[in-house]
Amino acid sequence: MNTGQKDITLSLISDGDIRSSLEKIFPESIILDSGFKIVAISQIIAETLGFESEELKNQPVSVMAQVGNLQEQLQSRLKAGFFEGLEVELNTKEEKTVLFSISGFYLGLIANIQDLIVLKLKNLDEINFLNTLLEAKSSELDQFVYRSAHNLRGPLATIQGLINLGKMCQDVEEFKFLITQMDVFATKLDDILYHLRYFAFTNQVQDFSTEKMSLAAIFEKLGTYVEEEGSEQAIRFRYELSQPETMVENGELILSLLKNIESFFCHLPRSVNSEIFVSGLSSLSSHEMAIGIRGTTLLEKQYEKIKAVNFDYVDIMREPEFTNLYLAKKIVSKLKGKISFTLLEPDEIFLHIILPINN
Repeated sequence: MNTGQKDITLSLISDGDIRSSLEKIFPESIILDSGFKIVAISQIIAETLGFESEELKNQPVSVMAQVGNLQEQLQSRLKAGFFEGLEVELNTKEEKTVLFSISGFYLGLIANIQDLIVLKLKNLDEINFLNTLLEAKSSELDQFVYRSAHNLRGPLATIQGLINLGKMCQDVEEFKFLITQMDVFATKLDDILYHLRYFAFTNQVQDFSTEKMSLAAIFEKLGTYVEEEGSEQAIRFRYELSQPETMVENGELILSLLKNIESFFCHLPRSVNSEIFVSGLSSLSSHEMAIGIRGTTLLEKQYEKIKAVNFDYVDIMREPEFTNLYLAKKIVSKLKGKISFTLLEPDEIFLHIILPINN
């Protein structure tokens, strides 16, 4: 080994370079000096606690802890040079707490900097919440798969039985009857598969074009759709816009949202003079839409059902008439909006939709 050869590492990566890039090198971390004062804190940790990064700089680390002396705990754990898995509740600016798992080490273990300590944090509250949410979704999916398999198995088993009878049938008229019954249950099977496609579609809304569309174009296309949906029994469609030429992002997706709402109500029992009135208003922060539906009968039981934030997949399989409304509410959720329903009279419903604008 040539000990006289110059080590160029320090000339390429200086102490200053490392110190100025600590927040980038160690994301989701807090950097302390040898006196356990905060030198730097990553933006994501500061935001989680409700602070600006600069507010916490030069503060003793113990001010962040709810209970006990955090500095003493860290000093004890760092006697070996590093530690893992210390669970600590840190204070937020609003005097709440967030549970973190902290791992720490002296930076001198991996770099030629002896006076800094790196604390790497994991937000356990967020992880626990996500795990709970994942478990709930997994359970919901299990129920959905079970229910779907049960609903598909019924008509399929009947069709298979009719086929076996057809193989043994000698009478032409009886054979025709069996074919007719097969057609009935094949239609039921197709209807179930049709609704399953809708369920899959609720998580595929990103397939829609994100191009802008004017409010006037959206409402004109909605009017054509309502006319086609209500062809068996005419339904009057009117709309009013204060800013018809306003361009809206995700126009195709918003049109699909409105189409699904109208489709649900167009297939409910209604009077001869039924009508749908839609109005729209845009501001700097959001698009708002109001939908008034008259002459369409909505039962109190149905109203209580649609007021729920979301429907369970299993409920939709059991009550496929809610499919369009379920899809509409999923689209609103994807767009981070809000939708509310008000039953004014048994045959008069009012809907209010707010969709935020991403500035």
